Amino acid sequence: MEPHFRSLVEQAQTGNVDAQLAAANAFLEAKIYPEAISWFQAAIESSDSVPAMLALANLHFQGAPPDVKKNYEAALMWYLKAARLGDPCAQFNVGTFYENGFSVETDKTAALKWYQLAADSGLAAGQHGMAMLLMYSYPELETELTEEQATRTAFELFQSASNQAHFPSYYELGRCFDKGKGTEHNVERAYNYLRLAADYQDPMGVFALGCLHCFPPYLDGVAAMELFQQSSVFGNSKGTNNVGYILEHGIVGVERDIPKALEWYRKAYDDGLDYALHGIADCSYALGDYKHAFQSYSELVAKGDINGYIGLGNCYFNGRGVERSEKLAVQAYMQLPEAELGSYAQTNLARCYLYGLGGLEQNVAKAVDMLRQGREANHPDAVYWLGRAYEAGFVSMVEGGGNPVAESKALSGGRSISPRTHIQLTSSTAPSLTEVSSKLGQMTLEPPADRSFLMAVLLYQDAALRFDHELSKSRLRELGQYDPLLFGESDDDDDGDEDGNGNDGDDEGTESRFNTSETTSTLHSESGDQ
Repeated sequence: MEPHFRSLVEQAQTGNVDAQLAAANAFLEAKIYPEAISWFQAAIESSDSVPAMLALANLHFQGAPPDVKKNYEAALMWYLKAARLGDPCAQFNVGTFYENGFSVETDKTAALKWYQLAADSGLAAGQHGMAMLLMYSYPELETELTEEQATRTAFELFQSASNQAHFPSYYELGRCFDKGKGTEHNVERAYNYLRLAADYQDPMGVFALGCLHCFPPYLDGVAAMELFQQSSVFGNSKGTNNVGYILEHGIVGVERDIPKALEWYRKAYDDGLDYALHGIADCSYALGDYKHAFQSYSELVAKGDINGYIGLGNCYFNGRGVERSEKLAVQAYMQLPEAELGSYAQTNLARCYLYGLGGLEQNVAKAVDMLRQGREANHPDAVYWLGRAYEAGFVSMVEGGGNPVAESKALSGGRSISPRTHIQLTSSTAPSLTEVSSKLGQMTLEPPADRSFLMAVLLYQDAALRFDHELSKSRLRELGQYDPLLFGESDDDDDGDEDGNGNDGDDEGTESRFNTSETTSTLHSESGDQ
């Protein structure tokens, strides 16, 4: 035995508790665990030494191979002894054992009791642990508090813990203010607390702050991506996923980069986040790797993710990565409520109703209603196909021609639109929407033909102006209604190519270059830590 250890042992053998603890800690630091355990036990026998109990509990909880194996039962025994002697750290640890079911049956009410004892002693971790149970596990607790009282108490406990610089409570306070739980909704205070949590390198705080930067009033794509990248370094696969989402969609300050987005989605998926497969599928589709996209959507469905049916339906509808089949597309779309399909898939389904495709019975009224919903959601393909429905006379079949004056007022948000043939411009510039509506009101239209045709042209112009929609431009050229002035061109720029990209009624399967794959990837705004 080295002289240093020999001297400590000689002092410990006198029965002095401090000397016994000093000897035990010296052997523990030197990883001579049998000697350390022996002197800790001696200190407990001498005077019920709480530090010795905690040291033995920690040693059994963590394990120290090969001499000490993990033993939760032994750890809990020592934590309980120290907790019953009033030690708040031990009380907190006992609460942790009951909350997580370490060597005992999970009992969150018992956990709450021990956390409260620690909290009453002023321990920040105890206050935080008690608050977490009241906030997120209320249905599992036996308590006299109402849910509202529990939530308010939790908020106050988070505040008490944060006053001791307990940074996990900064994050929770940020969530409370963001969601208005236990206090009023206050985005500014939410941001400030999440900023504090992030400054302390709290992984959940970093992630949540990134989420706030994805929406007004703190919308900043660059800041969001930096925070999500940091969250990814901390091992948060949802942060990794969100970097992919920002690159896929191009949030303010960040340019779209689909190949890089795909790399981040793949990393998130490899790290165990199944939902990242949505991003992999969407990016693969956007990059023209339709076979991989179809396989990914199919895998999502196999995993029980019904949102995968949206991408699967789009692949079948457009023949991407699989043989085209309106019938299989319809079957896929029908797995979800129409309201959850998204605008592109809903537009495809509307086209099936419009023409009686995919085994559906033709239902023009339903199709027109779905296309109008898509137009209200600002989906360019829905605007275009609603125009086709007007042009083909479908709308007049169910509505007697519709109301082009009223509907035109809802188009373009005030942008200039005008049918070239039917309305004579009063100046060399495109007319205002008010002028269009006024002239429509003065015209004598013979329903259904003139009225339906006019509405179709208005819709094509709307899609072309607002979304630079190529199919709409092509259709306008085919109909002789393409007005260069509306698009900032001179008449010489319009080469009069009436073939365009349209197929004169045969382009039901033609994809526009906008949103051809309904995005099913999602920005995760919850940490999923509860």
